[in-house]
Amino acid sequence: MVLANRQSGTPFLSGHELIYIKYSLRVPKLATRSIRFVNIDDKVTLFNEHVLSTLDTHAPFKTCRPKRQPAPWLSEVIRDRIKERNVCLRAFKKSGSVTLYGEFKAARIRVQLEICEAKSGYYEDLFSALTTPKSLWREFRHLGLCKQRQGVVHADFTTPQLNSHFARIANSACHCTLSPIVLNPESAFDSERFYFKHITPTYLAECLLSSKTEACGCDGIPASYLRLVMQSLIPFVLEIYNYSLTYSFFPLEWKKASIQHINKIKNPTSLDDFRPISILCALCKGIERILYIELTAYLEKCLLDPYQSGFRHGYSSQSALIKLTDDVERAIDNRMMTLIVLFDFRKAFDTVCHAKLLDKLKALNCSASVVEWFKSYLSDRRQAVKGSDGDLSS
Repeated sequence: MVLANRQSGTPFLSGHELIYIKYSLRVPKLATRSIRFVNIDDKVTLFNEHVLSTLDTHAPFKTCRPKRQPAPWLSEVIRDRIKERNVCLRAFKKSGSVTLYGEFKAARIRVQLEICEAKSGYYEDLFSALTTPKSLWREFRHLGLCKQRQGVVHADFTTPQLNSHFARIANSACHCTLSPIVLNPESAFDSERFYFKHITPTYLAECLLSSKTEACGCDGIPASYLRLVMQSLIPFVLEIYNYSLTYSFFPLEWKKASIQHINKIKNPTSLDDFRPISILCALCKGIERILYIELTAYLEKCLLDPYQSGFRHGYSSQSALIKLTDDVERAIDNRMMTLIVLFDFRKAFDTVCHAKLLDKLKALNCSASVVEWFKSYLSDRRQAVKGSDGDLSS
C-alpha cells in the first residue's frame, strides 16, 4: 500500500529529479521454533555416529587375501636378466642343445651374482638408516634372526577373570576415607588461579596431528582416520572440547577403556603375571594431551620441587643420580655419614586416592572449574579386556 509519493524539484544524479515513494508493508511473523539443548554426551554420540557412518560408506572393511610382496631389492635390470635366463631355459628344454645349456648356465650365474649384490646393498642401506635399538630389533624379528615376541596367549584365564583382577587392584589397594569434595564456583575471576584456556583451531590441529598412535578405542574410530580428515572435523571436535572445559564435564563415552593384556613373564601361571595396557579413544587422548601441556606449564613456574626429576621436561633418572652422587661425594669430603632411604611403591599409579588428588589440585591454587573437570574425568570409569579374538569382556 502506497502512503505517499513526491518528486523533488532539486536536480539529483546526472541532472535527474529525485523521486521517492513511501510504502506500508506488513512483515510476516516468524514461525516459532523449539531448540533442544543437547548435553556433551549427546554431542559425542552424534559425532561418533556420523564419523562411523562416513567411514563405513567410503572405507568399509573388506576381506582380502594377502599376496606375497616382491623382493624390495629386485630392480628392472635384474628382472630383465631373469627373463633372459628363462628364455635360455625354454630354448634348451625344447632343443636339448649343449650350446644352449651353456648359455642358460651363464645367464643363471649372472642373475645369481646380481641378486646377491643387490640384496647386500639393500640391507646395508636398511641397517645404516636404523638409528634406534627398537627399530633395529624390530627388523631382526621381521627377518627371523631372533625370536618373535610372545602374543596374548595365556593360561586358562578368561577375559572376565582378567578384567575383574585388573579392576580389583585399585579398588582393594586404595583406602581413601575422605568425605566427598563439595566445590563452589568462584564469585569472581582470580588471575592467581589456574584456569583452562579456550582451545583454538590451530592449537587443536597441532596437538591432534602430532599423535602417532594407530590404536582404536571403544568408539571404533581409528586414530589414523581422524588425522586424515582432521581439517574437516576441527569445528566439531573444537565444540566438544570447549564445551567440556566450560561446563567441567567429561563425556561418558570417553571414560571407557579397552584393556590389552600382555605377559610379564614368558609362561604366565597366575593373574598377577599380566600387565594391563589401557587403550582410550583417540579424541580422549587429544584433550588429555592439551590439558597436560597447560597444567605442566603452570606447575613448572614455581610449584614443583626443584629437586624433582620425574615427569619433567629436561630431567630424568640420570639428573637425579648426578645430584645424589654429588651430595654423597660432598658428604664424604666433609667426613659426614650418608644414609639413604628408598621407597618402592607397588601399583603406585593404580592406587592413587582420587579425593586426595583433587585436594592437591585445590592446594596448588587450581580453580573450582578445573578441579570439577578432573573430578568428572576420574569418576564413573569403565573398562573391558580385549581377548585374542577381538571380543571384549562383559
